[in-house]
Amino acid sequence: HFGRLDLWIRKWISEVFVGILPNPHIFYIWDVLFLHKWSQKALIAICVGIFSMLRNWLRQAPSNREIVRVLVEEPGNIYLQDLRNMILFLQENDCMKSGQVSLDLQEQISGLNTNVRVEQKQEQSRDTEEEASDKEKESDGGEQQEEEKEEHEEEGEGVDEDKSAEGEEAEDQEGNTTGDEKSEEIGRAHV
Repeated sequence: HFGRLDLWIRKWISEVFVGILPNPHIFYIWDVLFLHKWSQKALIAICVGIFSMLRNWLRQAPSNREIVRVLVEEPGNIYLQDLRNMILFLQENDCMKSGQVSLDLQEQISGLNTNVRVEQKQEQSRDTEEEASDKEKESDGGEQQEEEKEEHEEEGEGVDEDKSAEGEEAEDQEGNTTGDEKSEEIGRAHV
């Protein structure tokens, strides 16, 4: 179940982010914790802050397995500057002293993760490109269908014209035959 936050961040706390975050991130957090006398409240506030920064990735996770992957792997994708901004934000709101981060603050912290925004923009641009290419294919397909239809219509008109031309020739031949016969009849009458 997803309700118990302490289960998900146990590894973070027990290893103080070793194996979860890159070394520069770890050293920065350790410095901050040292300045706060390794306070449990500061550690909890930082964990909740990192958890909040992962919010957008967590929302996209379709399964329990994917959520675990996000919590273990994605913290390493957080930019150091974003992490610094998050800790400054926690300090400004006295979260490091109280160990509590309100839902409102968590929502604001999730917006500090610029890596998620970059990935979302890239995904959106990929989606937009795919939609555009799909529309082009549809329009090309539609144009091709129209061109084929026009070609068939032109061929059909040509066939109709050929038929009508053949019909006129036949009529002319019939008319000539009739005319020849008439002229023979007229010639016989004169004789």
